[in-house]
Amino acid sequence: MNITVAQISCSLGDVPANVAKMLDCCARAKARGADLIVFPEMSDTGYSMPVIREHAQPWGEGAVPALREAARTLSLHIICGLSEREGDDIYNSQVAIDSQGDIVAKYRKSHLFAPGDEDKTFLAGSDLTTFPLDAWRVGLSICYDLR
Repeated sequence: MNITVAQISCSLGDVPANVAKMLDCCARAKARGADLIVFPEMSDTGYSMPVIREHAQPWGEGAVPALREAARTLSLHIICGLSEREGDDIYNSQVAIDSQGDIVAKYRKSHLFAPGDEDKTFLAGSDLTTFPLDAWRVGLSICYDLR
């Protein structure tokens, strides 16, 4: 399995611009033979608590539908760190999308960084998440800050 790790310079709060950057990375990764591309946390909004509170969206909107379509069109697995709004709640989440464009796993960050106000912005998740990916079993996690 060929894996690409993508690092993008997010435009704070500009979800369409950030999605465009992710889609470009997906296309370039696939052209170079990638089977899976992995993006960092908050790739849709950038990492700023006020910006995330303002721009987090339900997964039926924003980045997730575009990433699902890219995965299906390119036949590429995608793991991406995103904001997730569910009603009034916001999560620091990861989505795993298979090469058919289906969401196969979701992880909500469980260890929130208090001095960075994550604990004031996000609700903590509680489940560990793994899923099958070809011959592999993959686990989702978002960094645990040791500060």
